[in-house]
Amino acid sequence: MVWSARCAALLFLASTALCACTSTAPVSSFSGGQFVANQIPAWAGGEPAGTPTAPAAPAYPNVFDEPAQRHAQTLTSEQQKKAVADLSSVRSNVDAKLKSARANDEENTANAITETTKGQVGQVDAPAGNRLR
Repeated sequence: MVWSARCAALLFLASTALCACTSTAPVSSFSGGQFVANQIPAWAGGEPAGTPTAPAAPAYPNVFDEPAQRHAQTLTSEQQKKAVADLSSVRSNVDAKLKSARANDEENTANAITETTKGQVGQVDAPAGNRLR
């Protein structure tokens, strides 16, 4: 009796390990490197009939693949200096335009306020029942 319980436990562990290995190990005999679990029919515990197939190309490149060589040349020191000077001049132009736009906006706001309130300061219309006599 003890021997049959040990056999059952051993058989259970062996089948669990075998299922775990077959569901994650790629098999080269299948085209496209598909997994064994993708080939198990639905009646045997495989994927349901409506399950979409896995994408053919992986979403991310392989970690061990060499990156492609870049075709663009690195900048020389003269090109770097020119790029820095160009960016600095563009930045200073943008800053100057921003300062003038802010000053113009403040001036326009002040003019609009004075035009709107011209002659109205100190003349508050009180409701009809609250007028002083």
